[in-house]
Amino acid sequence: MNSFQEKTQYENIFFEPALVDRFPHTIAMWHETEAERRVAEKRAREREELLCWVRLAMRRHLNRRLRRLVELHYFEDMPVQEMSRRFKCHSTTIYRQLARAIAILRARARVEQPQHFRGKKGKKKIRFVISFPAEGHQNN
Repeated sequence: MNSFQEKTQYENIFFEPALVDRFPHTIAMWHETEAERRVAEKRAREREELLCWVRLAMRRHLNRRLRRLVELHYFEDMPVQEMSRRFKCHSTTIYRQLARAIAILRARARVEQPQHFRGKKGKKKIRFVISFPAEGHQNN
């Protein structure tokens, strides 16, 4: 048992499966209205289009090393510490190179995808985030 299981007491509740069949689908936790479904599908299409654009922009505007760093960190969830061991360089170098790659992609997005940059008052923007380790991390 892990500590979570030790601290938490669960109680088994048994009921007839036919009881669940009596509830209408509209009150189920996973129920979505038709309008919610359309909005979700639209967002999914927009995200897919942006992801396609990001992949294309990476091929066009980033050199092989920067492209590989972005792929490993953002698409394959590899931590910077592991990347620094793999590329045999300091983690700060990896952070700087990721920041450089993101700056290049952001600049290209402002030119090629202006509909996603509505200015200071607009809410929708393309955001690239670089995560930094907490204090007390170990550098390689």
